[in-house]
Amino acid sequence: MVGGRFVNTSLRALLTAPRLDVVHRAQLRRAVRHPAVLADDVRALLDDHGLPVPTATPGDPVLLAATDHAGSLWTLARPGDTDPRPLLDGARDAWRVAGRVAARTLPVVGDLGALAERDPPRLTALSAFPRVVVLDGASFGLAFFLAHLSWATGVPLDGDLAATAEIDANGAVRPVARLKQKFEALRRWAPGVRRVLVASAQVDEARGHAEGLDIVAVAHVGEAWPRAFQGPALEDALAARWRQDPEAARQAADAFFRFVLREPGTALRWAGVHRAAARLREVTDGDARWRADVAHSIAGRHAGEPLPLPEPPAGLQLRRMDRLALLAHRVQAQNDAVADGWEPLADEASAELARPGDECVQDLKLLGALGRLYASWGRFDAARPLLQRAVDGWLDSDDVPEASYPLCELVRVEGLAGSAATLDRVERSVRRCVTDPRTTDHARTFLLLALGRARATLGDVEAARAALAETAAPWTETYAHVRASRLRWLARVDAAGLEAAGAARIAVPSASPHLGTLAALAEAEPTVAFVLRLAQADAGDERALDHLAGSNAGQLARCRRVAGAASLRRALDLFPY
Repeated sequence: MVGGRFVNTSLRALLTAPRLDVVHRAQLRRAVRHPAVLADDVRALLDDHGLPVPTATPGDPVLLAATDHAGSLWTLARPGDTDPRPLLDGARDAWRVAGRVAARTLPVVGDLGALAERDPPRLTALSAFPRVVVLDGASFGLAFFLAHLSWATGVPLDGDLAATAEIDANGAVRPVARLKQKFEALRRWAPGVRRVLVASAQVDEARGHAEGLDIVAVAHVGEAWPRAFQGPALEDALAARWRQDPEAARQAADAFFRFVLREPGTALRWAGVHRAAARLREVTDGDARWRADVAHSIAGRHAGEPLPLPEPPAGLQLRRMDRLALLAHRVQAQNDAVADGWEPLADEASAELARPGDECVQDLKLLGALGRLYASWGRFDAARPLLQRAVDGWLDSDDVPEASYPLCELVRVEGLAGSAATLDRVERSVRRCVTDPRTTDHARTFLLLALGRARATLGDVEAARAALAETAAPWTETYAHVRASRLRWLARVDAAGLEAAGAARIAVPSASPHLGTLAALAEAEPTVAFVLRLAQADAGDERALDHLAGSNAGQLARCRRVAGAASLRRALDLFPY
């Protein structure tokens, strides 16, 4: 108390004050409505005051706002709340973007459009807040995304978690302003919060203001939602829904099947699809079970857990578009398996293709898969026309984003088996894709990585360095294995010159600073340690390859087989990353 007036500094100050005026009592009732307050000492104070312990409900995130002077906490308004505040234009846009991204991240059965178009809410304050608070901008984006997923599945968010970051339409997580003020508000008004999700690009800044908060860096929404929903909560909720309603399970199998065959480009992360499809397999049978199996297998391959595609039930009739799509996945699965005996499947798939110029979308996807299969086995003369035909088909259809997939492999082929002149011709298509506004940031990184490595293998050090430059693409926001591969190839172009005048290979110094950066990345992201092993072998430490295992060891064995009597360097050039 100061001069007879309560000094409002925190939730604990309200709970320990000898008496409160009407305004502060109302503030206290708002502040204790969310599980984010539930630190042990606060729970005890609630009991002492006879106040109810808040329970978690779906779609109820802690939202962080701030001015230059102070932060404040908010939650989505409930019916009956007094003085709810509206979202302004920027925040309303963030809400809609978050809904669309949520619908594409996990194919929740039902009307995904309804999820994406849920009306923007109003917000109610959990904390004291400055007199002027404008609820605008995109910094609620990641929290909104988690709220949409929570609603869609009926699974509440963990109460010890908060998130403050923007997201874009591709699911990339971006930095926000005023972390210091926001974290201060969390400590004062949400003592139960222990984890805060922030953009990877500002993790150092966040840790500088953390003071007891556990900072969790995420570069993409696909890394965020498993942190928000601990354990198999989402999959359990979906499985329970399907078990209670067999017709909903059948519709789910159809939806997942269509999703993996016809709309795979809309999936932002495959691990969630893979796990949800696994639960769907448990509650279906017959044709529906087969469709769930197909979805599980295809999603597993994309998520790094390759599985064979199941054979269709006897007598099942599929449309040609689905037959072609399944063939493309069978071809890719065969490629991932790194096994002999692939030629009959390649012949079967080739026989299904339309004549040049008559291809449909699924023909073009099958062409790309076949081209990658031939290229993986060193059949560059067979791969090049297939890949070129796929690229031309997509570009002629003005579908520039789709062209990026076969184009990346065509660029790799030209680097391995072409010349500077043939790569120059292909690079014109690369530049068209890179500069097209429809091309995603992730696709740009793949294309520029492919171009950089192709230039490196052809001996053009400066062109390789330019393609892989820090400013060439949003490297920090792309997949970890892409960042790792870029560092590997930068190490390859660090040498002062070529091994010998006119030679097409680069002398790699073992002391390249990029190797140190790659080692740090591999420590933080163990899944990319195999790229570090490749880079160490590039630098002369062949024993590093002994640590490759699983599919990576299989890939290296194939590369050595394709390279034949050539040097290990050639085999390392052939490795996909």
